[in-house]
Amino acid sequence: MKLETKRTYLRKFVESDVTQIFKWGQNPVYKRTAGFSNIKDKYQAKQAIAQYMARPLSFAVVLKETDEVIGVVELSNRGEEQESGLLATKELGLMLDQAYWGQHIMSEVLPLIIDFARDELHLTELWAGVYPDNKASKNLLLKFHFEYKYQVDYSVMYQFADYQEDYYRLKLN
Repeated sequence: MKLETKRTYLRKFVESDVTQIFKWGQNPVYKRTAGFSNIKDKYQAKQAIAQYMARPLSFAVVLKETDEVIGVVELSNRGEEQESGLLATKELGLMLDQAYWGQHIMSEVLPLIIDFARDELHLTELWAGVYPDNKASKNLLLKFHFEYKYQVDYSVMYQFADYQEDYYRLKLN
């Protein structure tokens, strides 16, 4: 399956994407909106790009017009236990460069990922965690029929965590 929209295509990350990862890691807006890691130097950026390259369902969102990496789409495991049914689900992660916010790019990409998850990966559900104040991401998920399920307060579970996430689910079958 070719992962392509009118304006973008998805591809695996490559080493030369390190510059964009470093740029995003330097900008606190991506930490606030998508939980993107703070990256202090080129060494950390190289470690981060290696992690993205190693993840089987981690994709760079590339603008066709310029061949520029403008975002990230990932599908991550929610668990490893067969009996729980979690292997048939994934957690969706999305991030878009702020220069492209408001241009409806993720409105093109998300249906592509939903179809890929259902038709190619044969998943039964997609989940997405969103910071409570990220209204744009919440609206995107709702537009594509994700349903709000619950909120997790990570400060209760982890000593140094001070955030909450709202979780949304999309049934694929």
